Amino acid sequence: MTLLPRPLYLTPSMVASIEIYGYHDSDIVVMTDEEENKNTKHWPSKENIEQAMIDLVSNASDQDTFVFYCEPLRHSAFAC
Repeated sequence: MTLLPRPLYLTPSMVASIEIYGYHDSDIVVMTDEEENKNTKHWPSKENIEQAMIDLVSNASDQDTFVFYCEPLRHSAFAC
C-alpha cells in the first residue's frame, strides 16, 4: 500500500514521527472516508484496516517501530 497521490493534512506529531523514524512515503498507508476512496484499499473499512495491520507486521523485526494514528471518520460516529 502507498500514500495517496494527493496532499493530505498531517498533524505535527505525524510529521515528527515521519522525520524521527525516517519513514518513506511507501511506508505510509492513509485511509480516508472520502467518497473517491469507496471500494478501494484506502477506504477505512474493518477489512481494509485489518489487512493493513497484517501488511504492517508481516515482515517485522525485533527493532522495528510502528506508528498507528487514527482520527474519527467525518461521516460516522466511529471512535478510535
